[in-house]
Amino acid sequence: MRRTLTALSSAAVLLLACKGEAEADPKSLYRVEASASPVAAGQQGTFRIAVRPTAAGAHVKPETPFRGKLVATGPLALQKTEIAFGDNARIEGGGPVFEIPFDAKAPGGGTLAADLTFFVCTAQSCMRTTEQVTVPVQVK
Repeated sequence: MRRTLTALSSAAVLLLACKGEAEADPKSLYRVEASASPVAAGQQGTFRIAVRPTAAGAHVKPETPFRGKLVATGPLALQKTEIAFGDNARIEGGGPVFEIPFDAKAPGGGTLAADLTFFVCTAQSCMRTTEQVTVPVQVK
């Protein structure tokens, strides 16, 4: 009986080791770019978020949940507070690009932030990942 448990334990360790080798850290497969257009008080700007796969064969899977919670501070107001994959303006290089309108109500400083959850995939696997981005905005 002891020999069987040892053999099973060894097999489990080998399986876990192989699984770890096959899967990369999902954050090494992409980068997130975020920016905001310059804006004056009383005008509308654009909060741009792009998920850019950086590894060969990596992509953001559109069939899996892509969620983004958006927050604005200061004199800024977002027209949307949540985004999903279907809200993207376009796909570039295997990743979504979102362009979210925001209003600048008065002069001053504020921030636009996004808390993102999505799946990045390779030929071997799909991995859930999260990212948080914050962009400072100075309203003129």
